[in-house]
Amino acid sequence: MTRVFVRPYYAGFSGIVLQLLFLISTNWAFAGSSLKLFPSPISYEIAAPVITEIFQDSAGHLWVGTQTGLYRFQGKNFEVFSSTSEGGFKLPVSDIRGVFESSSKTLYIATYGAGLLEWNPLSLQFEQLFTSNSNEPKHEHIVGSFADSQGTVWLATTLGLKAITLPSGEDLDWLERSTSLNPVEPTSKFVELTPGVLIITSGSKIFSIDVNSESVTLLSNSSKYKTITAIAKYSDTEILAGADDGALYLFDVGKKQLSEPHTALYSMKSPITALATFESRIWVGTTTGLFSFSEDMESPLAHYSKDSSLSHNHVTTFAEVGEELFVGTYEGLNQIGITSFENKYFSNSGVYDDVMSFEVDTNGNLWVGTFGGLFVSTQEEPGHQSVATSFPNSVSKDNRIMTLEAAENKLWIGTWSDGVRFLDLRSGNILPDTIPQLKDSSITKILATEGDGVWVATFDKGLWRIETDSIENFSAFDRLSVTGLAYSEDRKLLAFTESDIYAFDRHQDSFDKLSIDFPVKMGRVTLFTTTIVDQETLIVGTKDHGALLLERSADGSHYTASKFGMNKGIPNISVYALVEDESGDFWASTNNGVFRLDRTGRVLQRYGESQGLHGLNFNFGAHYYSDSGVIYLGGTKGYTSFDPRHVFLDREQPEILISSLQVDKASPISFEQLRALSVIDLAYDSMAVTFTINVLDYKDPFHNQFAYKLQGFDPEWIDNGTNNKATYTSLPAGDYTFMAKGANAAGVWNEEGVSLRVRVLPPWWLTQWAYAFYVLCALCIVWSVMRLYRAQLLRQEAERRADEMHALADAIRDELQESQELQDGLVHSAYRHNVETIALIKQLTAVTGKSSGDEHLPGDLAAMEVLQKSYYFQNAELTVNLHEYVDGLCNLLLPRAAVDPATITTINLATSSLIPVQIATPLAIILYELLDNAMQHGFPETSPANFIQVSAEIKPSISQAPDVLTITVQDDGVGLSPGLIVQSARSHGFMVVNALTQRLNGNIDVELGKGTTISVSLPLAEETA
Repeated sequence: MTRVFVRPYYAGFSGIVLQLLFLISTNWAFAGSSLKLFPSPISYEIAAPVITEIFQDSAGHLWVGTQTGLYRFQGKNFEVFSSTSEGGFKLPVSDIRGVFESSSKTLYIATYGAGLLEWNPLSLQFEQLFTSNSNEPKHEHIVGSFADSQGTVWLATTLGLKAITLPSGEDLDWLERSTSLNPVEPTSKFVELTPGVLIITSGSKIFSIDVNSESVTLLSNSSKYKTITAIAKYSDTEILAGADDGALYLFDVGKKQLSEPHTALYSMKSPITALATFESRIWVGTTTGLFSFSEDMESPLAHYSKDSSLSHNHVTTFAEVGEELFVGTYEGLNQIGITSFENKYFSNSGVYDDVMSFEVDTNGNLWVGTFGGLFVSTQEEPGHQSVATSFPNSVSKDNRIMTLEAAENKLWIGTWSDGVRFLDLRSGNILPDTIPQLKDSSITKILATEGDGVWVATFDKGLWRIETDSIENFSAFDRLSVTGLAYSEDRKLLAFTESDIYAFDRHQDSFDKLSIDFPVKMGRVTLFTTTIVDQETLIVGTKDHGALLLERSADGSHYTASKFGMNKGIPNISVYALVEDESGDFWASTNNGVFRLDRTGRVLQRYGESQGLHGLNFNFGAHYYSDSGVIYLGGTKGYTSFDPRHVFLDREQPEILISSLQVDKASPISFEQLRALSVIDLAYDSMAVTFTINVLDYKDPFHNQFAYKLQGFDPEWIDNGTNNKATYTSLPAGDYTFMAKGANAAGVWNEEGVSLRVRVLPPWWLTQWAYAFYVLCALCIVWSVMRLYRAQLLRQEAERRADEMHALADAIRDELQESQELQDGLVHSAYRHNVETIALIKQLTAVTGKSSGDEHLPGDLAAMEVLQKSYYFQNAELTVNLHEYVDGLCNLLLPRAAVDPATITTINLATSSLIPVQIATPLAIILYELLDNAMQHGFPETSPANFIQVSAEIKPSISQAPDVLTITVQDDGVGLSPGLIVQSARSHGFMVVNALTQRLNGNIDVELGKGTTISVSLPLAEETA
């Protein structure tokens, strides 16, 4: 391919002006994409930022050399090496002139004043490397350096050219003996065309050095220039060369042919300081600005600090880092990258920066509403022209345009405080038409819909519908601020306020408020935008809660809100607009850049300043999707437009590493030390351990994202946002694996991540040696215990047998004693009973007289004989079961009854409780007398059926008095003789009953009716109860 490098030369001052105007007015755009120049985020961390070198090492660290020190960036963290630093960060001098790696990946820095320094990864510091013998002058003042692919380092010093082989440090003696190369000026520049073949400049000379053949060839010594100040590889046979007079040349090494200088730069006479090729363009750094050309030296572009983000016009160096070109200047770092976003703002297009709305009319003109007026960009004039929005005779001059809508050959203009204005799209003139009802109102949205007229939402007067011959206000929005409208292809219309959404019912011609269940933990949700997905689904942008998905219930009664995309969706930031493109992806403008989402809400990519945006903060409601497929988003720094079909996703996963680990307040363990370890051992008393993670992506490292998990401790991954530190306190002893993953500022995650084994050692008393000692001690103890146990067993066996013999003797003795005591108690009880029986007989005899007593004595004795059969010996005394006694007594008396025994039914309800014999004996006589009286005198002879019921029950006392035993004898016979009083009766039976009742401190009750009921109540002793 033939490259034509000759350009017309515009001589004189007018030629320079023409060239400058051409360069400045050229936009940085090509092939559907554009170049974005922006300040590097890491530049703000560099003090006194005169950049001298930019280098990314094989580990991914970014080294930035300055005249006041060396900076090493590991993602968002950095270290500073200088002569004023302490410890391992101290350098002998601070003026850095080169940073490079040898073929063995050893890092070196070239300094002005201390020569060449080598990085020692073990001591974590730079060590001075002497490049000459002690009897020779030292090349300490290095002004330029280069490391070729063969392991040779080329140094341009104040003493000339020096070449050494690394890591041996041997000089290239054959180079020093070359007469054609010496002397070499300290301004020498280097570039490697092919392995082992270098191009070196010295003043106006260009040399070729073949390391393999140890030869030096002079290629050029032109008088066209004084000094070559910058060179760069253009192809395997060509180099770019820049001179101190601003001339840019293309030099063909094979033909030894030098082209004519490029006229645009040559006419400016600005020394060229740096050259690079990037993204099919040639980049030229000068002392007065930054320039670029296409590969054939066409399409010149220019950037100056006064009208761009270039940090300083004096460019010092270039370095390609990742997918971007880093630019070093006298005042910091800039980055250049390819972007599909086009930004328009005041300084580059004249549009007012605070953009609120857009509209594209039928002629393809773009109308832009801003807080500073209305602007239009036509196809004929792509810039932005301000358009007057006030009628010439109008009093109001409110130019704050909130919303735009093209309808009926008119541009409807909604203002902040002056209602709606109209512009004739055919003539471009403001019309005198007004809407009186909306005078002085604040318009938030104007929307023209098919068949429904034009809808006007206001901040202070609700919602209005305007048709050809009518204007209507909807009462549902009285005293409400309607902040937006949403419309779908199937004519579904929604109006929303900051807190609610209303759906238009065409049949009822009214709006119905939607019932929405927001998660309780969100509190009050403020709505910024609404997008209709289908009849069942809405997506809303909110303040500080990201994007929410609203899904209608099966019965259609309400909507349930959930996080759109769940934990993979937009974080909790403000979402101002949601636009769905033709592929089904959603584009969200937020207060932290633009997010691209798939249909499930998962973030595909985040776009910030490093991806081509001019600003991160956008405006509420400022969005537009044109028929041509272009999306417009308005913000506080102008507006951004892009075609989603040309915005490609960044799929390359960024590199991630654990850059340091710190235990308590000890010095951190560096990346180099961690890389050499397979496991980290922590003491049991370590209070805190902090892992520092870094994503080695330098487009916007302070927006890189991190997640981590300590396997064996954390149940789930922890999303740490942009915080790259993970701290754990008081970890229990055990084996763990720390895992980390990260994403760059665009949201591209490295899911594979990195990991590091961590072992928390137990205290010495819980170590294996301690356990072995414990086991040994335990065995000794067990052996000793077993001996003692066996001896104890023998002793216990002897004692047991002796105890058994004693126990047997004691048991025999106890049994004999118990038998003796039982016999004694029985004899004593029998004795007492006999004494009481004799006393009772004597009493009966005394009560009834001798003759009468003798007559009844056999019956009483028979009753006592029956009583003997109901005796029980309990608690060393005789007791009586009254129930058994009553049964025996009835069996005794029935055969003697005065009537046929078969006609008498006896009912025994006496208690079965045992009664002491001293009470039971007189009670037996009482029962005998009462039953005998009933059977002998109670029934008429002609009665075919008779009954006698006997009951005896113990009634507990509710006071301190003893319990009461009550016996009752009831019959259905003829009853007592008239006038008979039982208590004073003189018959034998009643006399006995009265006497015994009085002896026992009891009383007698008589009830007359059909038959006779006699009850005798006796107090029981406390021990009896």
